Amino acid sequence: MMLLYLSSNQNIGIFDSVAKEQGILVKKLSGEFHFKSFVIRDMRSLNHYEYVAIDLKAIKDTEEEFIEALIAFKSMYDSRIIIYGEVFMVI
Repeated sequence: MMLLYLSSNQNIGIFDSVAKEQGILVKKLSGEFHFKSFVIRDMRSLNHYEYVAIDLKAIKDTEEEFIEALIAFKSMYDSRIIIYGEVFMVI
C-alpha cells in the first residue's frame, strides 16, 4: 500500500508511526500547495496511491477551489482521501 502525503513543514512526520505499523509506504511532499493545480498537473502520476493525505496547513487554495479539486480528484481516482486539520478551542 502507498500513501501520498501533502504536508506542511510543521506536520511532516504526523503519519510515520501509523504507516510503519500498517506497512504502508509513504511519499511525503512538504511545503505549500494549490491542490487544484496539483490535481490537474500531476493527475497521471496519482493512480498507484491507495491513500492521499492532505494537511490543511499546506493548502493555499480558497475553500471553494479546494472543494472543487476534491470533487475532481474523487471523480478520477479510487484513492481514499485523509484530511488532517488541527482544531483549536479558546475558552
